[in-house]
Amino acid sequence: MVRRLFITLLIVTSYTGIYAQTTRVLENLPPSIKWYQINTPHFKIIYPEGFSEQGQRMANTMEHIYEPASASLGVSPKKGFPVVLQNQTAVSNGFVTVGPRRSEFFTMSPQRANFLGNLDWLDLLALHEYRHIVQYDKSRIGFTGFVRNVLGEFSQAAVSHAAVPSWYWEGDAVGVETALSNSGRGRIPQFGAVFRANLLEKGSFNYNKQYLGSYKDFIPNHWVFGYHYATYLKNTYGLEAVENIAERAWARPYIPFSFSFAQKKYMGKKMPETYQDLASDLKTKWEGQLGKIKLTSFTKINSHSRKVFTNYDYPQILDNGNILVLKSGLGDYTQFVEIDVETGAEAKRFVPGIMNNAGMLSVEGAQVVWNEYEFDARWRQKSYSVIKSYNVATKEVNKLTEKTRYTSASLSPNRELIVTVEETTDYKNKVVVLNAYSGSYIKSFDAPKGSQYLNPIWTDNASFIVSEINNGTKQIKEIEVKTGEEVVLIEPTEEHISYAVRRGDYLFYVSGWTGIDNIYARDLRSDKDYEVVSSKNGAYNPVISKDGKTMYYNNLTSMGTDVVSIELNPKNWIQRDGIENTNINFFQPMVEMENKPDVFKTIPEKKYEESRYRKKLMKFHSWGPFISDSPNELEAGLYSTNVLSTSDLFLGFHVDTDMNFKWMGKYSYQGFYPIIDVEVDYAFRNSNIPYEDTLGVEHTDKMTWDETTVKAGIRIPWLLTSSKMHTNLEVKNYIGVTNIRNFTSTKSGSDRSYLGILNNGNLYTNEFKLTFYSLLKRSKRDINSKWGAYFIYENYSTPYGGDFDGGLTAVRGQAYLPGLFKHHSFNILGGYQHNKLVPGNNNYWFPNRMPYPRGVEGASFERFYSLRFNYEMPLLYPDISLGPWLYIQRIKTALYYDYGYGVTDIDESGYTPYFNERQYYSTGAELTFDFNFMRALPRLEMGVRYAYWLETGKSSWELLIGSFSF
Repeated sequence: MVRRLFITLLIVTSYTGIYAQTTRVLENLPPSIKWYQINTPHFKIIYPEGFSEQGQRMANTMEHIYEPASASLGVSPKKGFPVVLQNQTAVSNGFVTVGPRRSEFFTMSPQRANFLGNLDWLDLLALHEYRHIVQYDKSRIGFTGFVRNVLGEFSQAAVSHAAVPSWYWEGDAVGVETALSNSGRGRIPQFGAVFRANLLEKGSFNYNKQYLGSYKDFIPNHWVFGYHYATYLKNTYGLEAVENIAERAWARPYIPFSFSFAQKKYMGKKMPETYQDLASDLKTKWEGQLGKIKLTSFTKINSHSRKVFTNYDYPQILDNGNILVLKSGLGDYTQFVEIDVETGAEAKRFVPGIMNNAGMLSVEGAQVVWNEYEFDARWRQKSYSVIKSYNVATKEVNKLTEKTRYTSASLSPNRELIVTVEETTDYKNKVVVLNAYSGSYIKSFDAPKGSQYLNPIWTDNASFIVSEINNGTKQIKEIEVKTGEEVVLIEPTEEHISYAVRRGDYLFYVSGWTGIDNIYARDLRSDKDYEVVSSKNGAYNPVISKDGKTMYYNNLTSMGTDVVSIELNPKNWIQRDGIENTNINFFQPMVEMENKPDVFKTIPEKKYEESRYRKKLMKFHSWGPFISDSPNELEAGLYSTNVLSTSDLFLGFHVDTDMNFKWMGKYSYQGFYPIIDVEVDYAFRNSNIPYEDTLGVEHTDKMTWDETTVKAGIRIPWLLTSSKMHTNLEVKNYIGVTNIRNFTSTKSGSDRSYLGILNNGNLYTNEFKLTFYSLLKRSKRDINSKWGAYFIYENYSTPYGGDFDGGLTAVRGQAYLPGLFKHHSFNILGGYQHNKLVPGNNNYWFPNRMPYPRGVEGASFERFYSLRFNYEMPLLYPDISLGPWLYIQRIKTALYYDYGYGVTDIDESGYTPYFNERQYYSTGAELTFDFNFMRALPRLEMGVRYAYWLETGKSSWELLIGSFSF
């Protein structure tokens, strides 16, 4: 019994990201897209029409890495694993999941050099995501395998992720991409630069904080932490030992902290102790590295004192001599900020939308250009990357392109041209020159076959610099716009170089060849390289002043990136040939143990047979509890979703906080523009209605009844985000038939004629709902959006006849406003609900849709008005660990005042008049904690509420778990 209870806790705490099918919108493409497949011995490659060339390449690549990338975990994944190539989205991503079992590659290549390295994007995805496939197959052993066989794929994912921490999953995969190629993120210094800065400047945090995160300090994600931890284990104890640890943890997930205990068995130390060994080892090596180098002195430009991690990225020089940067951090959402070079004072200039971060900005005069994501309103797997501009002086913002796939944007010195990179839906890569005023196409330069262009930047008005990745190498070349003539400035190299800019006879670039990203310059007359900046943690994004005397760049610290400047004097530079390579090559022992270097050098070119892929509508994969989109509802049951996410089926039960229980079956087909939903329910319902007897004594009529419902309808979700506001609109309408029986009431006989509520019979209904929200993006520390609105309109009616008459209309609006201090907010909700009451014996009460004042027990009325005022604010960021069980990241509070007014007024000829009204007043406070339980990565919320009912003087304490109160 204890074991079963513990497994249930693991599932709930470790996989809270499973959402019920109730109203979720699947990520898919329109039905006009035709899909094809290639079946290899171990994979099913699924791709859209027009993507055959890359489908064949990925078929060969996946088969080629099948054994090398799985060997160190000692498992051979089962054949037929679906790999879906998504070519209509502008987002660069990839994932492996179960429910249903599949991997998806988002084929748009990123432009950020610290992410891509020198690898082809699809090759990088193949290595990293395939390792996750291997991990999932490895986890199907022992008790985890038993859970998979009994409860399905979601439960396997829940238990396997509870047994083995997320840092291992991602860190092991980053390690494999690093060890089996000549690039990978483990070889890129910027990937772990903040981890390094924290260790050298703040010392090591405890294990819980380093893994689970913090609101106080910036903690690199578990990809970074996991890579260093997993690689340390492999380097120190060997690949087989790490395999044994994961295997034992997956086989015995019912043991709390099973991975840590398995590590204790094989290595003699649990996770926190081993982490401290890792931190000590890295700190010693990095301090030794620093002892061998001489750091560059600089002048800090952003002099504003920071108490929280803040980045001032991509400095660019405005025509007034000040610096424009992209500011972001724990306490700030992404925004353009102007920094005065004399005083360091900063002023917010503009808040962009969701940026497609190319690792650069471009400014000429007062004009800045950048890339932003835009989304197809209906299809979640179809998105775009457009170019926008903003003039700091005139405050004019323009969207220069529509429905494009442009990444990177550089404005020419005369402000007439923009050079950008276009990634087409057939995986072709080219540099495109655009008119800077209209965004119209002028000309383009195709990347050579198998190559990718990155970060084009103008040299003058006639030519631009561009990085080119090909076959694991990178070169820098200059292209003349009119003639297309190319000059190679840096020959192809496996060295990780990035952000190249030319000024006169010098090419400035960033390289991490010593294990620290520094800024170098190549003298194009002599082809000699010089070190211009030697930094402690990393130097990035150089930009040269107009007079050529000053260089501004980003210097990384544990508090974020600063904008700093140095005098640009070649006499102070050090010739690179004379510099010692101090790289600690942390990855090298792991590379040697894997003993499969650069697997992409010998990819075969076999021609596989191709055929149409026919979507299967159903694929049952899981059953268990699922989290609804409503905070007052819970669902559990059997679940089916097909591979291309067009079909959703759920069979199970539903319960709400009013204890209305129903068995249900729901089917949603989302392959058409309107989503088609069908639902069948068998429900046990209840409702409470207050009334006064002839003596004025209050009573409550408690009613129960059974329902069987069949309903169907359409739903159209529109994603309308196109700026700093996240905006969504959804409209849906359902028609239903309900049979009501076994009706009971505590108020019986003729006394019930005052409303004639309910009876046995058939109900025919129409349900309409409109939901709209628009919310300003938030920083990590913001509890709510500073500005935003949420609106819901619902109407339930009986326009089609039947044995019952009824209706309910509910309108709710919510507004978010800035509080008195940063990260404080006002949260105000107002609503009105009307229940249609018809005297007689055929009135039907629809479920309440309006929140009552907190701390009071609500009742049903003909009309109800609700108003809630909340003031929410953070109190502390304690980062407190209570052993391995609890890690508290944030404590916050909310002060509130609620008002509710309900009235029922029925006076119809032939019926006893009925009137009832009531006002509710409550006030109180909530104290909540954001925490992690049992070192699980999902952050949970729990707290208490004190509620005082002003009408009666009663008070109460309630336990809050997420949005639920008890």
